[in-house]
Amino acid sequence: MKATAMLVMAVLIPAMATADTGSEAADCAALWQGAADVQRKNPGLGVAPGTSEALVTSFSGMARSHGVSDAALGAILREKVSGYRLMYRAVIGGDKQSTDLLDRRAQSCDRLLKTGG
Repeated sequence: MKATAMLVMAVLIPAMATADTGSEAADCAALWQGAADVQRKNPGLGVAPGTSEALVTSFSGMARSHGVSDAALGAILREKVSGYRLMYRAVIGGDKQSTDLLDRRAQSCDRLLKTGG
């Protein structure tokens, strides 16, 4: 029984990691899409949206390479971007909790990008 369980785990864990990486990358794409949307609508911030948009492209590609379909990626973006826009606006407004959350989320995305998912 133990050998069978170990075999199942050996097969499932890499597949789960790929799915988790794809979902994580899609969430990172949503984070940076929200930031880019706010940056684009607020040119007075002095932050061009180009860097954020490049991150959206990178994370979307990573999500797809880990099995996230275009339809699923679109659904994740539609579900999450508005919340990330609100968080980014709160950061601009000086909200410490939102700033801390954005920092943690951005660091997590950065680690994912550095490891290549």
